[in-house]
Amino acid sequence: MENVLEVVNAAGFGALAFVAFRLWRRQSDAASAWLTATFAALGSVLVVALFLPDEPTGTAAEVLLRVLVVLIVAYPYFLYRFMAAFGPTPRTMDRAALSVTVTVALATLALPRFPGSDDLRPVWFELYALAIVIQWAFLGGVVGARLWWAGNGQPTVTRRRMRLLAVGSFALVLAILPAVLPSNDQPGAVRAVTQLLPGLAAVLFLTGFVPPAWLRTVWRRNETAALREAEVELMGVVTVAEVADALLPHVAKVFGARGALLVGGDGRPKASYGVTDMEALELAAPVRGLTGHDPIIVEGNPVLLALPLRDGWLVVPASPFTPFFGAEETNLLKGLGLFTDIALERSELFEREREARRAVEETNAELETLVYGVSHDLKSPIITLLGYLEYLRADHADKLDDEGRYFLDRMGASASYMQALIQDLLELSRIGRVQTDASDIDLDSLIAEVSEAAREGHPGLVVVAEPLPIVRMNALRARQLFTNLVENGARHGGRPDVRVRVSARVAAAGRTEISVADDGVGIAEPYREKVFGIFERLESRDAATSGTGMGLAICRKIVEQVGGEIGVVPSDVGTDIRLTLPLASLTAADVHSVEARR
Repeated sequence: MENVLEVVNAAGFGALAFVAFRLWRRQSDAASAWLTATFAALGSVLVVALFLPDEPTGTAAEVLLRVLVVLIVAYPYFLYRFMAAFGPTPRTMDRAALSVTVTVALATLALPRFPGSDDLRPVWFELYALAIVIQWAFLGGVVGARLWWAGNGQPTVTRRRMRLLAVGSFALVLAILPAVLPSNDQPGAVRAVTQLLPGLAAVLFLTGFVPPAWLRTVWRRNETAALREAEVELMGVVTVAEVADALLPHVAKVFGARGALLVGGDGRPKASYGVTDMEALELAAPVRGLTGHDPIIVEGNPVLLALPLRDGWLVVPASPFTPFFGAEETNLLKGLGLFTDIALERSELFEREREARRAVEETNAELETLVYGVSHDLKSPIITLLGYLEYLRADHADKLDDEGRYFLDRMGASASYMQALIQDLLELSRIGRVQTDASDIDLDSLIAEVSEAAREGHPGLVVVAEPLPIVRMNALRARQLFTNLVENGARHGGRPDVRVRVSARVAAAGRTEISVADDGVGIAEPYREKVFGIFERLESRDAATSGTGMGLAICRKIVEQVGGEIGVVPSDVGTDIRLTLPLASLTAADVHSVEARR
């Protein structure tokens, strides 16, 4: 049984030496180099020991035995150097580790002989065996304690890997303790445990260095859930600040870091979490000028993990253990980079659109102010002109011949048109600037009032209104909107007995779609969008039906002011203008509709 355990132990530590060598070839860092030396030393001892006789004789055997013991003595020191590669250790401890190791190694070479298993162990050999145990216990205990303590605050996978290594180190310390007793004096249970502990330590070390995929999945379940949550949140954000709020806390949690930050392509922090502005500037400085498509470990204090983004970096202050143990977390972070890029690109597009909209709004505000000022200033001379024209008609018309009176009438008509045009310009400029308080508007009552007023100028007009909902908008603008739409059908229908039908249906998102359709001459398809422009008319200015060309432009602005849409839809007969308006409430609209149908 003991021979089987020896073979298993040798195989386990030989596998560890191979794994460490592969890590060193891949990473080429100090920690991997010391790790390779650690398990190459112990593995060599266990493999060679399989072929040594129980009582080696001869000079060659004696020399080989001393070399193997020196490797055993070197093992805990190499393991200590592996641990020290992750950060500075106290200088006194470094000196103590080296001193005790060199002392025991020199003592090994200076021993007169190694007693056989049946020989009485001299006092000097007992002291020597005690020195080896003390050296192993001291260095192995320090390594195990520091690895266990350093695991605090690390990501779950890293923390558990480090603690498996710590337990493995403690297990080997326990395995060497019985060396102070001759094998014949050791109880059977002690010998069995002594044989089992190295194998257990090998399993712990192997699991710590190369944990199986299923175990990694179990360990990082919480981190994976946190990153999936971040991905979901990133799908709905539209600003850089929202991206940072959705991403950085989860990233910091996954890496056990106190914070994280987004760095722009210019090397300046765009957003941060868990760090001050000054700290963010200091953390961003090392990544300025870096290039690449894969995560980069930036050595320093602290160590930084930098994930390249489309325009910048995601930077996480990592621990010194991240380069060696953090491959799993780094791979998780790579998967999050695509979502981050999409969210940042969306936020940039949103910001550009918002800036463009703000610029357009500022320009429109300036134009509206200009239109309002110019229109207001033009009213005075037009009123004066109309007054003088009226004076000429009243007091001097009999002195003019027919041609003179004709010219007088033409000037009066043009001046009146200019007055109407100025008034419409003023109305257009006022929309959105004044009288914006909204209230509940009963469209049935409003259409009835608008129809009655429209028939005063168009006696043959017929308006048919189906049951209509209650909408939410400014009362004055609602009257202005439907007055323009109804009179548009009466004025441009092409005959005096035009029939206008007003109907409605419920649209999405608490809105209603209203149709104002007439059976007149209609609007040709190429002009259906054009009629909503300012000063656009389909008739000549001399036509009896001519207006100022701003009625539908005013309608569009009123509708868009409440977030609706308006347009001309295809119709077999006449013109069908469709617009959407916000409902006062679904309950109010439904009740009103039921009452109207009664």
